[in-house]
Amino acid sequence: MPHYLTQWKLTATSVKALIEHPQDRRPVAAQAVEAFAGKVEAWYNCMGEFDGVAITEYPDEKAAVAARAAFIATGAFERFETTPLFSSKFMEGALHHAQGTKSAYRPPNS
Repeated sequence: MPHYLTQWKLTATSVKALIEHPQDRRPVAAQAVEAFAGKVEAWYNCMGEFDGVAITEYPDEKAAVAARAAFIATGAFERFETTPLFSSKFMEGALHHAQGTKSAYRPPNS
């Protein structure tokens, strides 16, 4: 199944609610991901630009996009970014494909 990196920043309201009622949000998020036939493989809270990151897998892009939309629609996040991940073998195959393909694209300065 395809894997995705998701990074989120909570709204101030969400952080306030967590301070008032501390809780582990991974089980709740995992249940939401599973509703789209996905799975949470890794979950970390962090400091800095984002408040948390997760590695998830979904059966296809449609499920990943639908889950992303459902999370965003809650209003709990200031930012919610999802990035498709590719295995090394997949990337190697893509690079071989690029190597064997003649592109007509030329940079603006050429």
